[in-house]
Formats: sequence, C-alpha cells, structure tokens
Amino acid sequence: MRNKYGTIATIMGLVGLCIPLGLILGPLAIIFGRIGIKKDEENAVAIIGLILGVIVTFFNVIGIILLIIFFISLGYIDIG
Repeated sequence: MRNKYGTIATIMGLVGLCIPLGLILGPLAIIFGRIGIKKDEENAVAIIGLILGVIVTFFNVIGIILLIIFFISLGYIDIG
C-alpha cells in the first residue's frame, strides 16, 4: 500500500456513497485525499478519493436542502 491516505480517502468516498453518513465521510475523504496528494508522488488513488469526497459532500448538501424545502412545503417548518 503506497498511498495509505489516498486509499483511506477512496474508501471513505465509496462508503459515503452507499450509506447516509456521507456528510461526515465526504469531507473526511476530501481531507485525506489532499493529504495523500501532498505526501506521495503516485497520487492517482488520492485524486479519486478527493473527487469522490467532493461528489459525496455535494449530493448530501443538495439532499439536505431538498429535504428542508420539502418540509417547508408541507408546513412542518414555518419560515415567516
């Protein structure tokens, strides 16, 4: 295992796609991906982990925004 931080980032990104902990695992994948890119010259795995982390974080934030909009439209959240 040459780039352990890149491997950790990739695993976190993949797991974040599958389970609802993506809002936690996505930023962690981004952090470990950045560390893996800086520490090793063979950084393809770290780049993949970084990209997966960004995708997971983006989709989870969009999901939370859509969930809030849904609850507002049902009247569960009063904004005014």
